Amino acid sequence: MTTPHPDPHPDTATHELAAMMDDADVIGHRLEQEEAVAPEPVDDRARFDWWIIGVAAAVVIATVAWGLTGPDSFANFAAQSLGFIVDNLGWAFVIFGTVFVAYMIVVAVSRFGAIKLGGDDEAPEFRTVSWIAMMFAAGMGIGLMFYGATEPLTFYRDGVPGHAPREVGTAMAGTLFHWTLHPWAIYAIVGLAIAYSTFRLGRRQLISSAFVPLLGEKGARGWKGRIIDILAIIATIFGTATSLGVGALQIRAGLSASGLIDDPGTWTIVGIISVLTLAFVLSAVSGVGKGIQYLSNANMVMAAALAIFVFILGPTVTVLNMMPTAMSS
Repeated sequence: MTTPHPDPHPDTATHELAAMMDDADVIGHRLEQEEAVAPEPVDDRARFDWWIIGVAAAVVIATVAWGLTGPDSFANFAAQSLGFIVDNLGWAFVIFGTVFVAYMIVVAVSRFGAIKLGGDDEAPEFRTVSWIAMMFAAGMGIGLMFYGATEPLTFYRDGVPGHAPREVGTAMAGTLFHWTLHPWAIYAIVGLAIAYSTFRLGRRQLISSAFVPLLGEKGARGWKGRIIDILAIIATIFGTATSLGVGALQIRAGLSASGLIDDPGTWTIVGIISVLTLAFVLSAVSGVGKGIQYLSNANMVMAAALAIFVFILGPTVTVLNMMPTAMSS
């Protein structure tokens, strides 16, 4: 008969949450600063995990090379993969997305919503308006501007999977599912796990660190954690590239429609992407508090102005009637 070994890592998210549930008075009172945020010592010699970076870079480079050398086969593979996921796993997106919405609402309104993602004495780093602007700019970006307008028309023309074409309410409902509460709940699940792990428990700012309660410290720092981080890097790179590409196509279409450039070609796209990439690098180098915050605030102002413009000059009554219809669908 074996005796259980004591947990070598008692300061985990699981134990802290369990303690909070045992003592209802814990939340709302001070947590000791040393326990809330205990950053790990920095080892300059191990700042990068070259296995993670190397494998992720190899996958990205190989994928880009495939797309450049065999665009037709790559496009066919991507289309078939997307079709397989939509046809066979679409139900999972709907169910898990809805569960995440309910879960995040419960967390927000419960006593766990009072936990500060930072030191107990720390003030918010940015204004609430700036936080919201940065979340919209980084979380949805150009996708909301593009697909927010095209998805209802596409769903109306082709129909939402499982429904017939030309159903107005269903077309709008499908768009709301993609761009309202459900995506934000998915973002919040990941962001909350990383933020709590980093700013309350002092762990590394890696996706794998959020899995310590499931994998253990050794598992999260081992090959399992590396696989998680590699997948996270690949998803982030291709997700950013998709948003950048959609933005470049929109700008090209705008230049063509306005008559500024007749028949913009490939080099126009390359130039647009180069300018956007340079702007992205400059904003990232300047830091979150400067470039990213300022660009996000400007982005939010322009988006709000566009929404007001469309609402006032567009079919206002139709838009107002469509909102409850879509939500009920």
